[in-house]
Amino acid sequence: MTSDKPINELELETFIEIILDVYGDNPLYTKDYLRNLAETDPLNLRLLAGAATTAAEGGSSADGGAEEAMERALGAQPPVVSSTTTDGIRVTDVLGMQSLPSGAGGGIPYTVGDFGNELAAMSPEEQNRLQQALYLEGYYGNISDISEIADPTRFNNALLGALKHGVSAFGGVAKTAAGMEAVPLLRGRFSDFSSEEFEAAKQALLKRTTPATKSLAELKEIIDEVATSKARRGLTTDETQTVIQALQAAAAQNAASPLNEAFSYERAAGEAVVDVIGPAEAESVGVQDFFDRYVKQIFS
Repeated sequence: MTSDKPINELELETFIEIILDVYGDNPLYTKDYLRNLAETDPLNLRLLAGAATTAAEGGSSADGGAEEAMERALGAQPPVVSSTTTDGIRVTDVLGMQSLPSGAGGGIPYTVGDFGNELAAMSPEEQNRLQQALYLEGYYGNISDISEIADPTRFNNALLGALKHGVSAFGGVAKTAAGMEAVPLLRGRFSDFSSEEFEAAKQALLKRTTPATKSLAELKEIIDEVATSKARRGLTTDETQTVIQALQAAAAQNAASPLNEAFSYERAAGEAVVDVIGPAEAESVGVQDFFDRYVKQIFS
Protein backbone atom coordinates (compact mmCIF):
# COMPACT_ATOMS: atom_id res chain seq x y z
CA MET A 1 0.00 0.00 0.00
CA THR A 2 1.32 3.45 -0.91
CA SER A 3 2.27 5.48 2.19
CA ASP A 4 1.60 9.14 2.97
CA LYS A 5 4.45 9.38 5.52
CA PRO A 6 6.99 12.19 5.01
CA ILE A 7 9.51 11.69 2.20
CA ASN A 8 13.19 11.86 3.15
CA GLU A 9 15.77 13.62 0.98
CA LEU A 10 17.20 10.42 -0.55
CA GLU A 11 13.72 9.22 -1.55
CA LEU A 12 12.89 12.65 -2.93
CA GLU A 13 15.96 12.80 -5.17
CA THR A 14 15.19 9.30 -6.48
CA PHE A 15 11.53 10.16 -7.12
CA ILE A 16 12.40 13.42 -8.89
CA GLU A 17 14.93 11.69 -11.13
CA ILE A 18 12.55 8.96 -12.32
CA ILE A 19 9.59 11.35 -12.75
CA LEU A 20 11.59 13.84 -14.82
CA ASP A 21 13.13 11.03 -16.83
CA VAL A 22 9.71 9.67 -17.79
CA TYR A 23 7.54 12.79 -17.81
CA GLY A 24 10.17 15.45 -18.52
CA ASP A 25 8.31 16.70 -21.60
CA ASN A 26 5.42 17.85 -19.37
CA PRO A 27 6.21 21.47 -18.38
CA LEU A 28 4.23 21.02 -15.15
CA TYR A 29 6.83 18.73 -13.62
CA THR A 30 9.68 20.94 -12.46
CA LYS A 31 11.94 20.20 -9.50
CA ASP A 32 10.33 23.01 -7.52
CA TYR A 33 6.85 21.64 -8.19
CA LEU A 34 7.84 18.10 -7.18
CA ARG A 35 9.57 19.29 -4.01
CA ASN A 36 6.47 21.28 -3.09
CA LEU A 37 4.30 18.23 -3.79
CA ALA A 38 6.52 16.15 -1.46
CA GLU A 39 5.75 18.56 1.38
CA THR A 40 2.06 19.11 0.69
CA ASP A 41 1.00 15.69 -0.57
CA PRO A 42 3.63 12.91 -0.21
CA LEU A 43 1.08 10.23 -1.13
CA ASN A 44 0.49 11.76 -4.55
CA LEU A 45 4.22 12.10 -5.19
CA ARG A 46 4.72 8.42 -4.35
CA LEU A 47 1.87 7.48 -6.67
CA LEU A 48 3.41 9.55 -9.45
CA ALA A 49 6.86 8.07 -8.87
CA GLY A 50 5.38 4.57 -8.87
CA ALA A 51 3.58 5.21 -12.14
CA ALA A 52 6.79 6.62 -13.66
CA THR A 53 8.75 3.56 -12.56
CA THR A 54 6.15 1.22 -14.03
CA ALA A 55 6.06 3.21 -17.29
CA ALA A 56 9.87 3.12 -17.50
CA GLU A 57 9.77 -0.66 -17.17
CA GLY A 58 7.14 -0.90 -19.89
CA GLY A 59 4.44 -2.24 -17.58
CA SER A 60 1.07 -1.03 -16.25
CA SER A 61 0.56 0.41 -12.80
CA ALA A 62 -1.23 -1.64 -10.18
CA ASP A 63 -2.57 1.60 -8.74
CA GLY A 64 -4.55 2.38 -11.87
CA GLY A 65 -1.85 3.39 -14.37
CA ALA A 66 0.34 6.38 -14.99
CA GLU A 67 -2.55 8.51 -16.19
CA GLU A 68 -4.49 8.07 -12.95
CA ALA A 69 -1.43 8.84 -10.84
CA MET A 70 -0.74 11.98 -12.87
CA GLU A 71 -4.35 13.11 -12.42
CA ARG A 72 -4.05 12.59 -8.67
CA ALA A 73 -0.86 14.58 -8.56
CA LEU A 74 -2.47 17.36 -10.55
CA GLY A 75 -5.29 17.37 -8.05
CA ALA A 76 -2.89 18.64 -5.41
CA GLN A 77 -2.62 21.93 -7.30
CA PRO A 78 -4.80 24.95 -6.47
CA PRO A 79 -8.27 24.77 -8.12
CA VAL A 80 -7.32 27.37 -10.72
CA VAL A 81 -4.79 24.99 -12.27
CA SER A 82 -6.63 21.69 -12.12
CA SER A 83 -5.91 19.44 -15.11
CA THR A 84 -8.83 20.95 -17.06
CA THR A 85 -10.86 23.91 -15.80
CA THR A 86 -14.48 24.73 -16.55
CA ASP A 87 -13.20 27.15 -19.18
CA GLY A 88 -11.15 24.44 -20.87
CA ILE A 89 -7.81 25.79 -19.63
CA ARG A 90 -5.16 23.08 -19.26
CA VAL A 91 -2.04 23.12 -17.11
CA THR A 92 0.02 22.65 -20.25
CA ASP A 93 -1.44 25.69 -22.02
CA VAL A 94 1.30 28.25 -22.68
CA LEU A 95 0.85 31.76 -21.29
CA GLY A 96 4.20 33.25 -22.21
CA MET A 97 7.90 32.79 -22.82
CA GLN A 98 10.51 33.23 -20.11
CA SER A 99 13.90 34.53 -21.15
CA LEU A 100 16.93 32.33 -20.56
CA PRO A 101 19.91 33.66 -18.62
CA SER A 102 21.72 36.55 -20.33
CA GLY A 103 23.43 35.54 -23.52
CA ALA A 104 21.83 32.08 -23.72
CA GLY A 105 19.27 33.10 -26.34
CA GLY A 106 15.83 31.57 -26.88
CA GLY A 107 13.33 31.12 -24.08
CA ILE A 108 11.36 28.67 -21.94
CA PRO A 109 7.57 28.29 -22.33
CA TYR A 110 5.67 29.52 -19.25
CA THR A 111 2.52 27.43 -18.74
CA VAL A 112 -0.64 27.57 -16.66
CA GLY A 113 1.01 24.90 -14.50
CA ASP A 114 4.01 27.16 -13.94
CA PHE A 115 1.62 29.92 -12.92
CA GLY A 116 0.00 27.54 -10.41
CA ASN A 117 3.38 26.77 -8.87
CA GLU A 118 4.20 30.45 -8.57
CA LEU A 119 0.78 31.23 -7.10
CA ALA A 120 1.15 28.49 -4.48
CA ALA A 121 4.52 29.92 -3.41
CA MET A 122 3.23 33.50 -3.00
CA SER A 123 3.07 35.08 0.43
CA PRO A 124 -0.32 36.43 1.60
CA GLU A 125 0.93 39.95 0.87
CA GLU A 126 1.89 39.01 -2.70
CA GLN A 127 -1.48 37.37 -3.27
CA ASN A 128 -3.22 40.49 -1.98
CA ARG A 129 -1.33 42.69 -4.45
CA LEU A 130 -2.27 40.28 -7.25
CA GLN A 131 -5.92 40.50 -6.16
CA GLN A 132 -5.69 44.29 -6.26
CA ALA A 133 -4.20 44.20 -9.77
CA LEU A 134 -6.94 41.84 -10.97
CA TYR A 135 -9.58 44.20 -9.54
CA LEU A 136 -8.08 47.19 -11.35
CA GLU A 137 -8.22 45.20 -14.60
CA GLY A 138 -11.94 44.50 -14.10
CA TYR A 139 -11.74 40.74 -13.44
CA TYR A 140 -13.94 40.93 -10.32
CA GLY A 141 -16.90 42.54 -12.07
CA ASN A 142 -19.31 44.39 -9.77
CA ILE A 143 -18.56 44.14 -6.05
CA SER A 144 -20.03 46.10 -3.15
CA ASP A 145 -17.01 46.05 -0.83
CA ILE A 146 -13.28 45.89 -1.55
CA SER A 147 -12.82 43.02 0.92
CA GLU A 148 -14.58 40.77 -1.59
CA ILE A 149 -11.43 40.57 -3.72
CA ALA A 150 -9.95 38.23 -1.09
CA ASP A 151 -12.92 35.85 -1.22
CA PRO A 152 -11.47 32.49 -2.45
CA THR A 153 -14.25 31.86 -4.98
CA ARG A 154 -14.13 35.39 -6.41
CA PHE A 155 -10.32 35.30 -6.50
CA ASN A 156 -10.35 31.96 -8.31
CA ASN A 157 -12.90 33.19 -10.86
CA ALA A 158 -10.88 36.36 -11.46
CA LEU A 159 -7.74 34.28 -12.03
CA LEU A 160 -9.56 31.97 -14.44
CA GLY A 161 -10.68 34.95 -16.48
CA ALA A 162 -7.16 36.39 -16.56
CA LEU A 163 -5.63 33.02 -17.47
CA LYS A 164 -8.14 32.49 -20.25
CA HIS A 165 -7.30 35.89 -21.73
CA GLY A 166 -3.59 35.19 -21.29
CA VAL A 167 -3.69 31.88 -23.15
CA SER A 168 -5.69 33.49 -25.95
CA ALA A 169 -3.42 36.55 -26.18
CA PHE A 170 -0.18 34.58 -26.30
CA GLY A 171 -1.18 31.47 -28.19
CA GLY A 172 -4.28 32.54 -30.11
CA VAL A 173 -4.54 33.32 -33.79
CA ALA A 174 -4.02 37.05 -33.24
CA LYS A 175 -1.10 36.49 -30.82
CA THR A 176 -1.27 39.97 -29.35
CA ALA A 177 1.24 39.34 -26.54
CA ALA A 178 4.89 38.35 -26.41
CA GLY A 179 7.25 37.28 -23.65
CA MET A 180 5.49 37.47 -20.27
CA GLU A 181 3.06 40.25 -21.27
CA ALA A 182 -0.02 38.00 -21.00
CA VAL A 183 0.87 36.30 -17.72
CA PRO A 184 -1.36 37.63 -14.89
CA LEU A 185 1.50 38.43 -12.52
CA LEU A 186 3.05 41.62 -11.20
CA ARG A 187 6.20 40.72 -13.12
CA GLY A 188 4.12 40.12 -16.23
CA ARG A 189 0.87 41.69 -17.37
CA PHE A 190 0.52 43.79 -14.20
CA SER A 191 4.07 45.14 -14.15
CA ASP A 192 2.73 48.71 -14.14
CA PHE A 193 0.48 48.06 -11.12
CA SER A 194 0.22 51.11 -8.86
CA SER A 195 -0.81 51.05 -5.20
CA GLU A 196 -1.94 54.67 -5.56
CA GLU A 197 -4.21 53.74 -8.47
CA PHE A 198 -5.72 50.92 -6.42
CA GLU A 199 -6.37 53.24 -3.46
CA ALA A 200 -8.14 55.67 -5.79
CA ALA A 201 -10.30 52.84 -7.15
CA LYS A 202 -11.02 51.68 -3.61
CA GLN A 203 -12.20 55.16 -2.59
CA ALA A 204 -14.34 55.42 -5.72
CA LEU A 205 -16.03 52.11 -4.83
CA LEU A 206 -16.62 53.27 -1.27
CA LYS A 207 -18.13 56.53 -2.47
CA ARG A 208 -20.38 54.68 -4.92
CA THR A 209 -21.72 52.22 -2.34
CA THR A 210 -22.03 54.55 0.66
CA PRO A 211 -25.47 56.23 0.92
CA ALA A 212 -25.45 60.00 0.57
CA THR A 213 -26.23 61.82 3.80
CA LYS A 214 -29.74 63.27 3.88
CA SER A 215 -30.70 66.49 5.62
CA LEU A 216 -33.57 66.55 8.14
CA ALA A 217 -35.77 68.29 5.58
CA GLU A 218 -35.07 65.56 3.02
CA LEU A 219 -35.72 62.82 5.57
CA LYS A 220 -39.06 64.39 6.54
CA GLU A 221 -40.07 64.61 2.88
CA ILE A 222 -39.32 60.92 2.37
CA ILE A 223 -41.17 60.00 5.56
CA ASP A 224 -44.27 62.05 4.55
CA GLU A 225 -44.42 60.29 1.17
CA VAL A 226 -44.01 56.85 2.72
CA ALA A 227 -46.53 57.57 5.51
CA THR A 228 -49.15 58.49 2.91
CA SER A 229 -49.00 54.96 1.48
CA LYS A 230 -48.21 53.00 4.65
CA ALA A 231 -50.44 54.80 7.17
CA ARG A 232 -52.78 56.89 5.00
CA ARG A 233 -52.24 59.73 7.45
CA GLY A 234 -49.59 62.13 8.56
CA LEU A 235 -47.39 60.98 11.42
CA THR A 236 -47.39 62.75 14.75
CA THR A 237 -44.32 64.76 15.77
CA ASP A 238 -43.15 61.98 18.08
CA GLU A 239 -43.71 59.32 15.42
CA THR A 240 -41.79 61.36 12.84
CA GLN A 241 -38.87 61.86 15.23
CA THR A 242 -38.75 58.12 15.95
CA VAL A 243 -38.68 57.29 12.23
CA ILE A 244 -35.93 59.88 11.61
CA GLN A 245 -33.76 58.33 14.32
CA ALA A 246 -34.39 54.85 12.92
CA LEU A 247 -33.40 56.02 9.42
CA GLN A 248 -30.21 57.67 10.60
CA ALA A 249 -29.22 54.57 12.59
CA ALA A 250 -29.93 52.26 9.64
CA ALA A 251 -27.85 54.41 7.27
CA ALA A 252 -24.93 54.50 9.73
CA GLN A 253 -25.10 50.75 10.32
CA ASN A 254 -25.12 50.04 6.59
CA ALA A 255 -22.09 52.29 6.01
CA ALA A 256 -20.15 50.51 8.78
CA SER A 257 -21.08 47.02 7.59
CA PRO A 258 -18.35 45.00 5.79
CA LEU A 259 -21.02 43.99 3.27
CA ASN A 260 -21.76 47.65 2.52
CA GLU A 261 -24.90 46.74 0.57
CA ALA A 262 -26.87 49.28 -1.45
CA PHE A 263 -29.02 51.37 0.91
CA SER A 264 -32.50 52.68 0.17
CA TYR A 265 -33.86 55.45 2.40
CA GLU A 266 -37.34 54.82 1.00
CA ARG A 267 -37.30 51.11 1.88
CA ALA A 268 -35.84 51.80 5.33
CA ALA A 269 -38.45 54.52 5.92
CA GLY A 270 -41.24 52.14 4.98
CA GLU A 271 -40.01 49.58 7.53
CA ALA A 272 -39.61 52.25 10.21
CA VAL A 273 -43.09 53.68 9.61
CA VAL A 274 -44.67 50.22 9.91
CA ASP A 275 -42.78 49.70 13.19
CA VAL A 276 -44.04 53.04 14.52
CA ILE A 277 -47.72 52.76 13.56
CA GLY A 278 -47.82 49.10 14.57
CA PRO A 279 -48.64 45.96 12.56
CA ALA A 280 -52.39 46.20 13.19
CA GLU A 281 -52.75 49.63 11.57
CA ALA A 282 -50.35 48.72 8.77
CA GLU A 283 -52.32 45.56 8.05
CA SER A 284 -55.64 47.39 8.00
CA VAL A 285 -54.21 49.91 5.53
CA GLY A 286 -52.98 47.05 3.36
CA VAL A 287 -56.43 45.41 3.39
CA GLN A 288 -58.09 48.71 2.53
CA ASP A 289 -55.65 49.23 -0.36
CA PHE A 290 -56.45 45.77 -1.69
CA PHE A 291 -60.21 46.43 -1.42
CA ASP A 292 -59.88 49.81 -3.18
CA ARG A 293 -57.95 48.23 -6.07
CA TYR A 294 -60.54 45.44 -6.30
CA VAL A 295 -63.49 47.89 -6.44
CA LYS A 296 -61.68 50.04 -9.02
CA GLN A 297 -61.07 46.97 -11.19
CA ILE A 298 -64.72 45.85 -10.96
CA PHE A 299 -66.25 49.21 -11.81
CA SER A 300 -63.69 50.51 -14.32
